[in-house]
Amino acid sequence: MGDDFIWFVAPRDGDFILVCKLGESAEISGSEKISIQYNNKLKLTPGTKLKAIRKVNGYDIKIMATPESSEDGGPILLFEKNGRLQKAIKRDTNYGFMFADDINFRSAKEIQLIKTTQDKTGNGVSDIMLDYFSGGAHCCFSTYFFDLGDTVNLGDILGGGDSQLTVIRKNPKGGLIFRVSDYAFGYWLTSFAQSPAPTVILEFRNGKLRPNFELMKKAAPTFVVLKKEAQVQIQQLRLEPYSGEKSENCRRPMFIDMNGTTQYSFEPCLYKDDASAPVFWGRMLDLIYTGNEELAWQFLDLVWPRQKQGKELFVRDFKDHLLQSWYWPMILEDRKK
Repeated sequence: MGDDFIWFVAPRDGDFILVCKLGESAEISGSEKISIQYNNKLKLTPGTKLKAIRKVNGYDIKIMATPESSEDGGPILLFEKNGRLQKAIKRDTNYGFMFADDINFRSAKEIQLIKTTQDKTGNGVSDIMLDYFSGGAHCCFSTYFFDLGDTVNLGDILGGGDSQLTVIRKNPKGGLIFRVSDYAFGYWLTSFAQSPAPTVILEFRNGKLRPNFELMKKAAPTFVVLKKEAQVQIQQLRLEPYSGEKSENCRRPMFIDMNGTTQYSFEPCLYKDDASAPVFWGRMLDLIYTGNEELAWQFLDLVWPRQKQGKELFVRDFKDHLLQSWYWPMILEDRKK
């Protein structure tokens, strides 16, 4: 879908009804008039070129680069079979789609797994896996899976945000096993570079990518090891009370703008300075995401200075932020079954 047009490819002969609705907005009231033109011929922008092509199960999947796109992306994706267009997709950014087996973006091991696994979702249908990058400092990545059976069907989209989906091995039950980093705590109380991102292992279940918590579990570290880690962390903490994640009590340099001026962020930081050591809640998240949640809270007790107030508020903010994760609520749901 584009800003001012919709591409629709009929899956079979027959009559179809297309319904166009205006989006809801507080600035719009009453009736609105729109004009629609219909054309049954796909017309690409003059100068559009073929960037890459893959052939899977009788389909030609083409990534097209339009003149408006950067050389690193083509925002048009075409599916053709026997010379006939089956599906067309357009994204509205200057970046675009990349085949997941592109050597420039993945390891040799991943490429081999992708190329040798015709059915990556494990549903018995040949498919193709495509990456999408919106453009930005570190965001945003998405991965698309299209089933290529009798028709082209979008199987699932993983909006990985700041983390690209990684292929790690074949799934004995069919399909592939994947890994992604959960950046739900990105920029929380620290810079993005210091933000922890626990690992999530994913597999396809009922056509959707879901966390496999059993595969994420690891042996618990000893209490002695955690105590030594805590002793290092506690030396770097500020003793001022923690007053909430929305307070502004810490000024940190972020970057130098085009005018040479240093830009600052104001964060409720807990550390004395921009310490090079990972933030302590990174260790907590690692323990939680590997099946050792009880140890995570014990680690917090070891790290938090007795004279520092606001611990209960920190725990509340931490738990609230954890529930904002795309993956953790799904893990909790599965644990209840």
